[in-house]
Amino acid sequence: MSATVKPRASAPLQAPLPSRWRSLLFWAKTRALQLRRALDDLRDGPRRHRRDGGLAIADAACAESVTALWPDSDETAPQLVAGKIHNLRLAARALHGVEVPAGATFSFWRQLGRATRRRGFVAGRELREGCLVPSIGGGLCQLSNAIYDAALRQGLEIVERHRHTQVIAGSLAERDRDAVVFWNYVDLRLRAAAPWRLEVWLDGEALHVRIRGGAAAPAALPLPPLQRRTAPAGVDAANDCTRCGRSACHRHVAAVPDGLHRTWLVDEDWPEFAEDRRRRRQPGDRVLALPRTSVAAVHAALLRRWWLWRGMPLPQARQRAQRIRLQTLRRRLGARDVDLVVPQSLLPEL
Repeated sequence: MSATVKPRASAPLQAPLPSRWRSLLFWAKTRALQLRRALDDLRDGPRRHRRDGGLAIADAACAESVTALWPDSDETAPQLVAGKIHNLRLAARALHGVEVPAGATFSFWRQLGRATRRRGFVAGRELREGCLVPSIGGGLCQLSNAIYDAALRQGLEIVERHRHTQVIAGSLAERDRDAVVFWNYVDLRLRAAAPWRLEVWLDGEALHVRIRGGAAAPAALPLPPLQRRTAPAGVDAANDCTRCGRSACHRHVAAVPDGLHRTWLVDEDWPEFAEDRRRRRQPGDRVLALPRTSVAAVHAALLRRWWLWRGMPLPQARQRAQRIRLQTLRRRLGARDVDLVVPQSLLPEL
């Protein structure tokens, strides 16, 4: 007589919690490596390159990489994705139009500088020891991935590049087109035999990176087949620290509401715009207006009168004053202002 023994189902294995000692050791190692890279760069490091420097760029030769801003999956909390997009927008302003001479080295960190809160960077997602943790400047790897991808397509020389240790779904790392960056010793560095120009911009859906000039590749290099790399069987994949539920971890961040909202940008509150706002405004919407008694509004009004007194045409004086007020409002926009409603009069300035 025989009996069939059914194996007992085992609970999925979880990676051990990161200890405070390991985090302290990681901090010490990174500071030592950052210091060493800084000293090396002082001796013989790449320099920063000018934007729109007037170099003779071969416009006919260009390669472009386009990646989605919002992931298809809900692997990351929306507020961290919004923070990533905000950080990408700041980095795009700093890198768009950079022109690199022939034979010179482009360094991602040397060109961008450190991503700090003082410079306007916010918390985005950073992959660390298998976890997606909130980090100031997080999400910039999407930009370095795209620059690396465009550089390969254009035939640039890769001086320095590092792979991610774990792959986030939907990223270029799934096609081995990733280039992880971590201030300042984990860098992406490129070089070409001819001058080249970097162009970076965002639209509502995607990050665009274009490289013009350099060494024109005979044809765009095809992407290798998609190969999703997942965690071993029974082991959790990368977790978002705001959602993993492992509250015993010292890096755990309590889940917070998404906090993403529509923002109404109000300058001159025309009756039509006010009526539209009254009809369409939803709970949680944010109205961003500049009081007439504010310093910026008073400053703009005084300058407008001065310009009119000096003989400037009224439309030009109004536009200049509006630009001053709008700059103040733009500084108050944050990463969670993901949907912006503006009057038509502000579109030229935006």
